[in-house]
Amino acid sequence: MLLNTDEAAHYLHVKPRFIKRLVAEKRVTVRKVGRFNRFTREDLDAVVRTIDSDDAPRPTTVALPTEDPIVRAVLSAAGSRRSATTTGRGTTTP
Repeated sequence: MLLNTDEAAHYLHVKPRFIKRLVAEKRVTVRKVGRFNRFTREDLDAVVRTIDSDDAPRPTTVALPTEDPIVRAVLSAAGSRRSATTTGRGTTTP
C-alpha cells in the first residue's frame, strides 16, 4: 500500500514537514505517482532503522591539548577576539 506525505507522517508520528525534509535530503525512497510523492511502509521503516542505528553520525567532541603552546596561543587569541566590542562603525575596540 502506498502512503501520501500526510499518511507517511502519521505512520511515523512526525510532521509532514519532516517527511518532506527526508525527501529533499534523499534519505527515503520516493515513488512518483503523477506529480505526487508516495511511500511504502517498508521504506519508511528502513528510514527509522537507519536513524536509530548505531552507524548514524553523531556529534563528536575533541579535546585539545591545552598544555601545547600553539594551542594555548590560538585559544587565547580567540578569547581576546570574543571580548572585543563593536563601536558601530565596523571597527572593534578591545
